[in-house]
Amino acid sequence: MEFPLSFFAFPLNLILLILWVCLVVHWRKKVKLSSWVTLSAIIIFLVIALVVGFTGNRDILKSWPVVLFLLYFQTVLLLVVLRGWSTRRWRFVLNHLGLLIALGAAYWGAPDEQVLRVQAVREEVVTEAFTMDGTKKQLPYEIILKDFVLHTDENGVPSMYQADLLIDQMQVTLKVNHPYQRNFAETLYLSSYDHKGDDQIRYCVIQIVKQPWRYLILLGIIMMIAGAFLLFIKGPVRRKESKQVEN
Repeated sequence: MEFPLSFFAFPLNLILLILWVCLVVHWRKKVKLSSWVTLSAIIIFLVIALVVGFTGNRDILKSWPVVLFLLYFQTVLLLVVLRGWSTRRWRFVLNHLGLLIALGAAYWGAPDEQVLRVQAVREEVVTEAFTMDGTKKQLPYEIILKDFVLHTDENGVPSMYQADLLIDQMQVTLKVNHPYQRNFAETLYLSSYDHKGDDQIRYCVIQIVKQPWRYLILLGIIMMIAGAFLLFIKGPVRRKESKQVEN
C-alpha cells in the first residue's frame, strides 16, 4: 500500500515534525538506547539504500513499512544526537545532527516536492503548468519557446535536441541531461517535444521539479562534512588526552 504523501504536505508535515521532536526529547531519558538497537537500525537503513541505489526503484520509499522504518531510524539518530549533546561531544553532535537534518529534510519535505509539466509553445507566453494528476498551477514567471533545434542520425532517429527559451525575460537553453537551475530548489528539464511537427517544432514539454526543503538538505550535508573533518583533525588529540588522564 502506497503512503499518501500529498496528504502530509505543508503545514501538516511541519506540525508533525515539531511534535515528533518534542516527544523524542521528552521521552529520551526513559528510552534505553542499546548498541543492538543502533546497529540494527543502521543495517536496515543501509539495506534500503542499497536496494534503491542498485535497482533505481524509488517507489519502495513510498511504502508504509519503509516510511515507518525511516521514522524509526530518525528517532534512533535523534536519541544518539541528544546523548552526544548531554556529554558535550560537539564534533560528534555536529556530524550526526547534519545527517539527521539532511535525511529529515528529504523525509519530511517529500510531501512538498512538486513535479509540474509545461507545454511551451513557440512565440507564445505560457504561465500555466500542470501537476502529474492534471491539476492546473499558475507559474510565477513566463516561459516562451523561441526556437527548437532537432538533429537526427542517418536513420532519422533523434540524436540531439534543444529548446531556446525565454524564462522570465532571461535566455535559457535546455538540452537533454542539461537542465536549467532557476534556483537551488527549482530545476527545469527538457522532457519532450512536438513529434508530429515536420518542418517546425511547434512546442516542447518542460518538466519543473520543486524541492523547497533542499536548502536544509544542503545544510545537513555541510554539517556532516564539517563534523567529519573536525573528528578527523581532533580525534587523535582526544585519544592522547584520554591516555594521559588514565596514567
